[in-house]
Parts: sequence; structure tokens; C-alpha cells
Amino acid sequence: MAPYQNEDWRLIYKGHPCYNPEKDLVIPGFKIPSHFDASPLLGAAPAENRHLLLFFRGDCGHNRLPQYSRGIRQKVWNLSRTHEWQTKHNIIIGTRKELTGTEWEQSMQSFTAVFLASS
Repeated sequence: MAPYQNEDWRLIYKGHPCYNPEKDLVIPGFKIPSHFDASPLLGAAPAENRHLLLFFRGDCGHNRLPQYSRGIRQKVWNLSRTHEWQTKHNIIIGTRKELTGTEWEQSMQSFTAVFLASS
């Protein structure tokens, strides 16, 4: 996988009903360069021990109205706790306060990492 994306990045939102180029400005989220130190795209060694089936670390909607993400984030977080997904299936879902360590290193231990945009 190359660090260069061959396609125009604007294809991601072109034609999306929530984007109006006459009034909307898309500004990517900023991460300081050290945030990506563990990325194999920037020369770090690829993870050899991928033992997690799925990993999500972020806003699980605990301090938001039920309409946030249509309740999906809250529901998935609750299901993961109720049915012990971490113990049974190596699925980790949690907030930034619950899960310590660097997000890149944790996501590189997973076969599937979920990165959701925040509103």
C-alpha cells in the first residue's frame, strides 16, 4: 500500500447530499506528525501480531442525545459490554478515556479498525 493516493480525494464527498460546494468548506482533521509514528505507510514496521478482530476507539455517544449517530454508537458499545465481545471475540470498542495507549498501535493489532468521522 503506497502513501500516495492515486485518485482525487474530493471524490469522497463529491455529489454527497450533505455537501454544497457553494457554501461548504472541507478541512481535514489535523494530527501532529508524531501521531503517525507507528504507521507502516511512513516507514514503521508492520504489525506482526494482529490478534484483534475489530477495534474502535472514539466517541461512543455517552454524553450525547440519543439521536447522535441514530443511537448506533451507543447500541454497539452497550452490546459489546453486555455480550463480552472483548473476551469472547477479541473485539474492542471503547472511548479514548477507557482505552489507554496510542490509537495507531492499537489499531495495527486489529484485522479491522473502524475510523468514524465526528460531527
